[in-house]
Amino acid sequence: RVTVPAGAFECFRVEGKGISRQAFGPGSTTLLHNYWVAPGECRRPIRVETERVAYGRRGLTVLEDERLELVSFRQG
Repeated sequence: RVTVPAGAFECFRVEGKGISRQAFGPGSTTLLHNYWVAPGECRRPIRVETERVAYGRRGLTVLEDERLELVSFRQG
């Protein structure tokens, strides 16, 4: 059950993870993408979380850290 500003929804979570490595050098980038879907109530993501992190010689750098939530919904 996920609660967002649009209300509470019975959801399942879809998780995705990807890694991109540089051809030359020690750097890499990791992408984590999770979204929650309520298939019986609303055919769209209820919440989406995305994180993109780069790892290199200088350590860890957060490139993107975003969370989106459904604010309102009306069946048409």
